[in-house]
Amino acid sequence: MMRFDRFTERAQEAAQRAAEIIQRYGHNQIDTEHILLALIEQPEGAISQILQNLNIQGVDLSDRLDYVLKNTQKASIFGNRGAGQVFITPRVKRIVDVANQEANRLKDEFISTEHLFLAILDEKNTPAARLLETEGLTKDRGRTAGDRSQSRKPLQGPGKVLPRFDKISPGREIGSRDWQRFGDPAGDPDPFTQNQK
Repeated sequence: MMRFDRFTERAQEAAQRAAEIIQRYGHNQIDTEHILLALIEQPEGAISQILQNLNIQGVDLSDRLDYVLKNTQKASIFGNRGAGQVFITPRVKRIVDVANQEANRLKDEFISTEHLFLAILDEKNTPAARLLETEGLTKDRGRTAGDRSQSRKPLQGPGKVLPRFDKISPGREIGSRDWQRFGDPAGDPDPFTQNQK
């Protein structure tokens, strides 16, 4: 069972989405590929931004993950034992542990989707790892693109800057919808203080 008390809201949504994805494929265990697909399917999430920064099409990656998951063995539950339950694989346990280490390394209080993504990029010789390798995605490239997304430096594109994720209150991450609420923080040293007044 995954503990969500240290997950941001977006990371919790990705875990919930992974549980829905296993049902789509008739699986009974959440594996790394399910989590990766859930992260990619968050259209306004940080992972979509990281992929965009790296010029990687999330749709293409999703299609390839779909192929992998369709060819993964279906659940075989004997009798009613375990019916309706969702399990995680040892690989997912390791992913969560590595994501936790990544959050601690960065002195982040909560595990975010970025930490989960970096943990997945840390895997070797798995279907997800091979898929990401074919895209040239490594942990270093993912971290660099994530740093670019989280820094106050302008991103390539419309010239907006993204606020740092560590300035966000516990349990949530910022997405593009927040630009409507916060506006462009380029001129404000800490745009989140305006909501705390």
